[in-house]
Amino acid sequence: MAPDPIHVLLIEDDRSHAHIARALIKSGDDSISCDWVETLADGLNRLDAGGIDVVLLDFGLPDSHGLDTFLRLQAHSPSVAVIPLTGTGDDALALKAVHLGAQDYLFKGAVNQQLLTRTIRYAFERKRQEEALRRARDELELRVAERTAELRDLYDAERRARETAETLRAANLALTRSLNLDEVLTSLLDCLAHLVPYDSACVMLHTGDSQLGVYVAHGYEQWPQSEPMRRIVFDAQAHPHLGRILFQGESVLIPDTSEEPSWDATIGGGAVIRNWLGVPLAARGRVIGLYSMDKGAPGFFTAEHRQLAEMLTAQAAAAIDNARLFADVHSREEQLRALSRRLVEVQESERRLIARELHDEIGQMLTGLKLLLGTALRLPPETMGERLSQAQELLNELMGRVRNLSLDLRPAMLDDLGLLHALFWHFERYTQQTGIEIQFTHTGIEGRRFAHEIETAAYRLIQEALTNVARYAGVGNASVHVWASDDLLTVQVEDRGCGFDPETAIAAGRSNGLAGMRERAELLGGSLTIDSSPGAGANLTANLPLKAHDEDSSSQNGEGRDAE
Repeated sequence: MAPDPIHVLLIEDDRSHAHIARALIKSGDDSISCDWVETLADGLNRLDAGGIDVVLLDFGLPDSHGLDTFLRLQAHSPSVAVIPLTGTGDDALALKAVHLGAQDYLFKGAVNQQLLTRTIRYAFERKRQEEALRRARDELELRVAERTAELRDLYDAERRARETAETLRAANLALTRSLNLDEVLTSLLDCLAHLVPYDSACVMLHTGDSQLGVYVAHGYEQWPQSEPMRRIVFDAQAHPHLGRILFQGESVLIPDTSEEPSWDATIGGGAVIRNWLGVPLAARGRVIGLYSMDKGAPGFFTAEHRQLAEMLTAQAAAAIDNARLFADVHSREEQLRALSRRLVEVQESERRLIARELHDEIGQMLTGLKLLLGTALRLPPETMGERLSQAQELLNELMGRVRNLSLDLRPAMLDDLGLLHALFWHFERYTQQTGIEIQFTHTGIEGRRFAHEIETAAYRLIQEALTNVARYAGVGNASVHVWASDDLLTVQVEDRGCGFDPETAIAAGRSNGLAGMRERAELLGGSLTIDSSPGAGANLTANLPLKAHDEDSSSQNGEGRDAE
């Protein structure tokens, strides 16, 4: 097998030594060729051209001298084998060069053809092996570095995953620790800060239609000229990024709000918020709200931040839904307790009224009747008739008082003739007592009977509403409308009086029977709507479902109806 060709560069300024070296190379191995230059600069230029395997280097050159010559050449072409050529007294210098990386060295005066050829071939092979080892070492170090980086990335990923899992576990504990809505929402933002670093954040809950109200907010006080965020209400239809979350149930990431045409810079620090991330809260198959995070610098939130933020949505939505259900149940319980108190008060009030009527009116009349009859018995027969006539008048008045008391408790006409006739009778009597005229319209109830609980509820709702009109509205007339379909009975009482705030009145305990009216409608599966505001009159509408309360007409007419 032919030896590999070797191209030698001789850098020697002494021409005689150069001719000798070239002649020895030429006469020896045909696979070795040689170029010759006289200066280090020319040698470096030749190396730049490529194709040189071994350099025979003289330490004493016109443009470089001593060990520096070797160091400059080695730095320029580290992959080329170098054999220093030394003269007498240069042994220490040559050994130092070998120590620094030269393959071997030769004495100029002791070189022969065989030694020179063998040294060049040896230097070439050794350098090639060194380069192969160096490349293998570099490749190994690269692989070790890559593997180390992979292991570091895996460790970092495992650490982050462990931290995330711990944060989620702590979040689950924090979110389920309380059933108070404000505490749950505050815990949500606190837990979110451990997953996604934000400058400010808030929780919005769906309040109806396309409305989203801010319930809890953190960090907005740092933004200059920002209004308080809590209780701000956003219309999702006017803010497309909120609409995508509410109506499509998907997270939204805005890398730079300055490039978002629909971004409103006038609300809650919007002018300085540059990066926004919103995540939906979905419970029982519907979006109940969202939580959003803000940064003052654009492009901060990444896809990873988005994924981390989404990890909280399921447990957060469940906790919020539970808190709202608990609050609703608690409110219902409070309403039920208030209604129970109201019923007791009404019962006691009615009992006091009946007792006063019996004592003050009927009792006095019975006492008078007793005295008249007792006196009449002691009178002569010719004068007894006048006293008996007085007793008869007193007895008639007493019967009228008893009848009115019975009608106030429950008109028999409601049971005997139905809702329409009872309402006509009540409106006539109401106008006589209060002077307030009633404009009454009805559709679908003439000649029709309803379940006794429906007729009772409709009558009592209208009665209570008109009582409130007489007490508080300050008007001379009111309107009552009643209409019925196959499955719904609707009653409406309207006045143009002073009006009021229904929710404030109910919350403050000044409900004037409104809470009881609403409860009466809801107990039948219906609803009560009160539309009123100060100075704008009032409109009360009750919807009572009929299907669940239908009764056989013959049963109603044949068996009669129970009293209320």
